[in-house]
Amino acid sequence: MIHQTDPEKRQAILRATIELVAKRGFHATPMAMIAARAGVGAGSIYRYFADKEILIHETFAEVSSRMHEAMVDGYPRGESIRRRYEHFFLCMSHFFVENSSDFAFLRQYFDSPFGTALRRDKMMEQQCRDTDCESLSCLIEEGIKSGHFKDLPPLAHICIVFGSLTSLARDHIHGFLTLDAKMIQLIADACWDALARH
Repeated sequence: MIHQTDPEKRQAILRATIELVAKRGFHATPMAMIAARAGVGAGSIYRYFADKEILIHETFAEVSSRMHEAMVDGYPRGESIRRRYEHFFLCMSHFFVENSSDFAFLRQYFDSPFGTALRRDKMMEQQCRDTDCESLSCLIEEGIKSGHFKDLPPLAHICIVFGSLTSLARDHIHGFLTLDAKMIQLIADACWDALARH
């Protein structure tokens, strides 16, 4: 028997998963709780996602896809490495700050066994090698090869950028500091100095 599925209900399940996992973590978020939050039957949730692991991975794909869309919007293709780096840094900063549940879900994902097989430097990859789309990983590799960035492993550069962004966004969300446009730009400049070969 083929079950009919409703795209709006599927989206509601993904949204409920993001919100609940962001607050409670994976282990404290059972499928029945997600179904209740999404307004679907506890049994019918399995029409959309065969098990919790599939739901978690598809939720990650949903969040990372939206983040990728934010990154490529207005991307300054063909401009300097510095300008393209700033675009990625500023867009990621704003995405994390403006989408706190998405940000918290991503942190949970990468700090759990679900994310161990997916390296952080692949987060922005989004098939950039198979399409005409650049990514932060591709930009860093270009910067190393061209001599703009220090001769460190690409993952070290990713950690400098991504680690800074996630720590700052977390502290902003908790109210420990305020990330306004001026502050974000100053931090972007400081991270550039950490990456750049002087």
